[in-house]
Amino acid sequence: MKSGLFAMKVPSSWSSRPLGELVDEGSDSGIPSEVPTLPYIGMEHVESGTGRVIALASPSDYKSNSYIANQVLYGRLRPYLNKVFIPDREVYVSREFIPLTPGESLNSKFLLYLLRSSEFVNHAMSLNSGDRPRVKWQQIESCLIPTPPPAEQEEIVRILEEQFSHLDTAAASIAAVRRKADQFRRSLWRSMFSGTQELDRATSHEAFPVVELNQVNHPERPICYGILMPGPDTPGGVPYVKVRDIKNDSISIDSLNRTSIEIEAKYARARLKSGDVLISIRGTYGRVAVVPDELNDGSITQDTARIAPVGCSSEYLANYLRSPDAQAYLQKVARGVAVKGVNIGDLRRMPIPVPSTKEQESIVRFLDFQSMKLSALSTSIWVISQRIESLRRSLLHAAFTGELTKEWREKNDG
Repeated sequence: MKSGLFAMKVPSSWSSRPLGELVDEGSDSGIPSEVPTLPYIGMEHVESGTGRVIALASPSDYKSNSYIANQVLYGRLRPYLNKVFIPDREVYVSREFIPLTPGESLNSKFLLYLLRSSEFVNHAMSLNSGDRPRVKWQQIESCLIPTPPPAEQEEIVRILEEQFSHLDTAAASIAAVRRKADQFRRSLWRSMFSGTQELDRATSHEAFPVVELNQVNHPERPICYGILMPGPDTPGGVPYVKVRDIKNDSISIDSLNRTSIEIEAKYARARLKSGDVLISIRGTYGRVAVVPDELNDGSITQDTARIAPVGCSSEYLANYLRSPDAQAYLQKVARGVAVKGVNIGDLRRMPIPVPSTKEQESIVRFLDFQSMKLSALSTSIWVISQRIESLRRSLLHAAFTGELTKEWREKNDG
């Protein structure tokens, strides 16, 4: 056995050669005005891991691009994104792709899959640091590449494409299930709050009366945002909730920071009580959670609003605020350029359907039950998706260590 890519053991019939000896780095540039009909592909148009081109653009909208045809394109910006592909037509591409033209001893698709392997991705990630690591050709041209004989390269490509086709079909099916689950959830939530869904005879088929959110809030505890500048984390101080503390419809109690008693006192209007409903209103707006007993007398930041419901239950209000109609309202009234936010006045005016107390209880029970089932489905989808990606990585590892074609080698060597 010989050592190939990053000391991986490879069959003795394989060679290990520097990448720079096997490919030519392309440097041709084109001017969009010369061939204005060609499409443009940037980093943002290529799917991570699969190299699937998910969109095309016009080259005239970009300042820097290259004219490419029949080359392997390696995404050098943030190599962990693993964006490598071969265009199926002549295109302009971003200069963030390194164009590689394999020589006679290297199959283009073999190179494509090798560059997508975990071993190569991890190596590329180790070369640079920072928020925008960018791989240079000079950093990878000396990398030793496992190089089987041409016939075996073709067999490796054939097996990988056959197996990846099955995995792609499975991934597409999982994506379809995820979309249908999302559609079902939106449809269900919308019907719940419109009064059109029958629930154990507790609900009617008439539309629920609609009021402004401010009308179902405690008059002495107005809807408001919280602390502008909490200051340094203060041990023994007052815990406060930030946007990132609201996750998966609940509050991450253990991750909360604390502010001084003096600072919190200046924002007593935002003091929390068990059963209050919180909603993020700036940046990632629309996250919702009910305040638990442990956060009684806690506080919030300026990016979060507190609602003290009196005309409806906390659970009913929280469920409605997560509904498609409520989220659409927030998106409609959100303002800002770099960071969008929802004005407190607009939040107070949000229309909210208010059924009877008995109907609210029925809706909450039903949605809790459906949420549990959807959560279980979501977990299953995630597990299967992770399994698919694990199989992709395993296939690539087997391909470039010789395990994938072990039987083929034994048969053809014999």
